[in-house]
Amino acid sequence: MDLIEFLLLCLFPVFLLIALIIVLRIIGGREIKRKRELKELAEEIGLAFIPDGDPKLLARFSTCEFFNRGHSPKITNLIHGDSGDVKLAIFDYVYYLGSGENTDFRRQSVVSLQSSDLVCPDFTIRPENLLDGIGSVLGKQDIDFDDHKAFSSKFVLQGSDEQQVRQYFDRETLDFFTARSDIRVEASTGTLLYYSKGYKRIHPNQIKDSLAKAYEIFGMMVGRQYKGDAEAQNNFGQKFHYGEGVPKDFVEAMKWYRLAAEQEYEYAQFNLGDMYYEGEGVPQDFVEAMRWYRLAAAQENAGAQYVLGRMYYEGEGVPKDFAEAMNWFEKSALQKDIDAMFALGREHGESNVFPKNEAEAYAWYSMVKLYAEEELYPDEEEHNYNDELSSSLASLDRLNSSFSPEQMSAAQKRVAELQKEIEAIELARPV
Repeated sequence: MDLIEFLLLCLFPVFLLIALIIVLRIIGGREIKRKRELKELAEEIGLAFIPDGDPKLLARFSTCEFFNRGHSPKITNLIHGDSGDVKLAIFDYVYYLGSGENTDFRRQSVVSLQSSDLVCPDFTIRPENLLDGIGSVLGKQDIDFDDHKAFSSKFVLQGSDEQQVRQYFDRETLDFFTARSDIRVEASTGTLLYYSKGYKRIHPNQIKDSLAKAYEIFGMMVGRQYKGDAEAQNNFGQKFHYGEGVPKDFVEAMKWYRLAAEQEYEYAQFNLGDMYYEGEGVPQDFVEAMRWYRLAAAQENAGAQYVLGRMYYEGEGVPKDFAEAMNWFEKSALQKDIDAMFALGREHGESNVFPKNEAEAYAWYSMVKLYAEEELYPDEEEHNYNDELSSSLASLDRLNSSFSPEQMSAAQKRVAELQKEIEAIELARPV
């Protein structure tokens, strides 16, 4: 053995150690970068981040098949929070297989949505592969549907109660899953798990996409419980419209509003009108917005009546028509709509469109003063009427100081008439 061979033999372990250190530093650097990016993502979407996970979370999933694989399970990089009535968690799940020299580990990213609104039999669904054909021959469960070959050839569906699973997977549900690829889900009453392909973790910049897919499945599963229930469908649409417990999704919101609106549910008709008016999920369309507002207004929806008045006033979707605007404002105001009351006070007292009628203005401003406080919601700023109330009070002060005794008497008489009319309409309204 010459000197060079001797040195190489002696230094070889050193080279191996250096290489190992470099590899570990690269891996460690990637983990540090992943944690940083996930923390930034959690802050962006308003959720908490726990890098070392929460052992208590494993207990919540103890009955789930996915979490009973291998041994020594651990949750890391946990993003979590409560959003409305949904408990959301996104995390990396690690578990081990084998022991001793044959130990191997697996890690996957998981999106978990937990809600009492989710009611379904236990099932798992994943894409079918070539080995699954052999598994079926050997007796491994794969629930197929003779009347839906596309689904059956695309997915492996399993469940503890096959009959319940078959009943749950109706044509609409089968079509939903068939139209999507790469679905890996485990579900049971109260819990939906959506996990990544193979033994891989989701890259931080793909988390939002995975979260959206999980919520889409969640929305379908919860929403199917509301078939034929217009009120529930409308309320479910509002969750997507305003991001209450789910990410905002105008297209999904419109789908649920339309289902309810087609059953002549006035609040859904009004909400559809709003979406067309604002251009949320669809191109802005004043004509279509007015169509839905009219349907709601025909059912004495005060909000829709007020918006119709505003559209006639501004000429949105129709030619300007101030007389028609005032007609709709009055219909709405007589149902205690504060915006409409204030609009009538303003138009009668300050507008250049109609002859001034300060007694009528005084009466409608008085209605704002009388009823606005009933409509104040301290925790919901967008529903407050502080501006209308303060402006009405200022106008009332001005008119009080300028009215003659005769004018004040006429104004007070009109106040009493309006209050009596409003109360009569309220008493006549069906409960």
